[in-house]
Amino acid sequence: MSKIRISVLCPTRKRMALMRRVAEKCFETCHNPEQIELIFGIDDDDTESIEMAQALQKELAPNNIEYIVWPRNKFIFSDLINQCSKPGKGEIFNIMSDDAIHNSKDWDKIALEIFDNHPDKIILLQTSGGANQSTGFPFMHRNWRDAAGYLLSPIFEGDWGDYWLTDVIRGLPGNRFVFSTDIEIRHLHAEWGHMEKDETYYEHLKERQAQEALPREQHPYHGIEGTRLKNLEIQKLNNFIKNYNK
Repeated sequence: MSKIRISVLCPTRKRMALMRRVAEKCFETCHNPEQIELIFGIDDDDTESIEMAQALQKELAPNNIEYIVWPRNKFIFSDLINQCSKPGKGEIFNIMSDDAIHNSKDWDKIALEIFDNHPDKIILLQTSGGANQSTGFPFMHRNWRDAAGYLLSPIFEGDWGDYWLTDVIRGLPGNRFVFSTDIEIRHLHAEWGHMEKDETYYEHLKERQAQEALPREQHPYHGIEGTRLKNLEIQKLNNFIKNYNK
């Protein structure tokens, strides 16, 4: 059996059909399915999604689909990705969503080749959403998580995580932002008419609206504390890079 090299991280809630679509497209389009693991993160009250994860394990990839269960509402939205990464075996993490799909052949091979060209692995590999449009589903190395303490700063109830990552990577030496038009991950979002606006959509919308209603100085991206945390993350990654190159 091949070593797991990429862990695809996908929090989900009450979207069983989308879980199946994510899993099928992930393994259909990759170059080497044995090197991929897909990790679903599921609320403990969402028994239908747990059952779907178990079914997908049996039907598609018994050794390459995992799921973890957490208490409902224990973690802020952006921290769900970090929780999914904890059992991950891969050296590279792909941040994914249940309303998105891998839409290009051999995406794993391309990602691995890109990371192989960067010795310390501290890059942000951003993917295309089609028509050369960037999406919020990047690839990041385990070295980033280990140096910073997380993949995504655990302070966001919704948007802004991708802006945060871009700010951080541009605060590091050299050109570490890599945009690949050869890796396409399509975001089939309800706001763009790709699916019905379901219960999960409206729950997340409420959380996002509450975040955006905060005064600017308290906003997790624009505020004073957010700026401090971002600078601290840049410092931690810079220290890792300096020590790696010694």
